[in-house]
Amino acid sequence: MIGSLELQDPKLVFVGDYIDRGPSSAAVLQRLHDLASEFPNNVICILGNHEQMMLDFLDAPEARHARWFRNGAAETLASFGINLPEEAVWATHANALASALRTQMNADLEIWLRSLPLSVTSGNLMITHAGIDPGRPVEDQSPRVLLWGHPEFLSRTPASGTWVAHGHTPMDNAVCEDGRISVDTGGYDTGCLTAAAVLPDGTVEFLQTTVPRPAV
Repeated sequence: MIGSLELQDPKLVFVGDYIDRGPSSAAVLQRLHDLASEFPNNVICILGNHEQMMLDFLDAPEARHARWFRNGAAETLASFGINLPEEAVWATHANALASALRTQMNADLEIWLRSLPLSVTSGNLMITHAGIDPGRPVEDQSPRVLLWGHPEFLSRTPASGTWVAHGHTPMDNAVCEDGRISVDTGGYDTGCLTAAAVLPDGTVEFLQTTVPRPAV
């Protein structure tokens, strides 16, 4: 998809939620880790709220397991060869599951995940997982908003002429308007993966690839 563009020294930024949305979460994380390690000046991976939920679980399994387990953890754990038990025994198995996940992930992958930024900025473009609070300066955004979004983000133009590229909220179509570049087209459900190429002249070109969802 990206190879269709002829760009010199491009920067490739991934906007988070690499896990919990299919059977290959472990492979996706490893692929992104390897890309970022091989091309540290050209590949940036931003932390998404699903990765944060997983890290929260690893930090405090008994206290923080429920939110992640109810939001796709089963597929991610399965991709690491770990089965999620029935909900009635989540709490009693939380520590063992966290230990198993940490072992299967390996230390390098966990360290890399913990190092991921919540946003990157280039000129008047800010890239983050879930958007911003449009009423606050871009340099004064809370981690929670960057990870989980803000109720006014999709209805108010961001301040200071800043454009914000983001994922998190699935759209029927990719959007570039009112200071927002929205690239989440619900790939886990629709099979449509979208990228936005911000070209040297400031124009935005959307690139898409569609993979049929497996029959259920």
